[in-house]
Amino acid sequence: MTNRILIIGCCGSGKSTLAKQLEEKTGLPVIHLDREYFKPNWEKPEISDWNQKILNLCKENKWIMDGNYISSMELRMQYADLIIWLDINRYKCLYRAIKRVILPQKRHRSDMGEGCNERHDLEFYRFIWNFNKTIKPRILEFLKLHRDKKVIILKNNKDIKTYLKTIL
Repeated sequence: MTNRILIIGCCGSGKSTLAKQLEEKTGLPVIHLDREYFKPNWEKPEISDWNQKILNLCKENKWIMDGNYISSMELRMQYADLIIWLDINRYKCLYRAIKRVILPQKRHRSDMGEGCNERHDLEFYRFIWNFNKTIKPRILEFLKLHRDKKVIILKNNKDIKTYLKTIL
């Protein structure tokens, strides 16, 4: 039985959208890490508080957890029954991130903390552009450490739709 699903991928890859779709199909509760991490108006928690919160969330019996947060990714992989990696093209991720800023209805998302309206800057777009060079190698290393885990890699919308059809 899959009770803990971890969804990882670049910003704009569709992690939160997939988490919500899986919640509808499985009934598992969603934990959006951005919502858990950021306090109102983008205030960041103390590292020790964040690390304890992640550990507590991971110990829950059932969840769908979406988010990057590379500093806690290896821990989250330890607890996950299934890891879904949205390895989406960086152009698509950039497009989606820019679209969220432009479209008024996307400025505040339910997967974000209170008072954390969409805002982007050059650093954020650089992060997306360089994700495959900076973060992807670390993800691959973490996955090597967890070869015993079931891992599904989805590369585009067609892969995601096909995967969702397999969920009862």
